[in-house]
Amino acid sequence: MSADRTRIDAILGCAEAKGREAQANHIAFNTNMSLTEARGLLSASGRALSAAEKEEHDLQSTLALVRSAGVPGYRTAP
Repeated sequence: MSADRTRIDAILGCAEAKGREAQANHIAFNTNMSLTEARGLLSASGRALSAAEKEEHDLQSTLALVRSAGVPGYRTAP
C-alpha cells in the first residue's frame, strides 16, 4: 500500500472523523495534511449529530422554549 493510501485510510478511519465524515474526506483527498494535523483539525470541528442526538436536542430546545414562554398548563416537575 502506498504512503498516500495509508495516510488517507488513517484519516478516514480515525476516531475524530466520526460524525465529521465530510471534513475528513476533504482533508484526506484534497490536502497533504498528516494524520496528526488532520486529527487536530477534526477534533476542533463540530460533529454532526446522530438522528437520536438531534431528536434529543430538539426536544430539549422545545422544552426550554416552553418553560421560558410561560405556557399556561405547563408545569415543571416537582
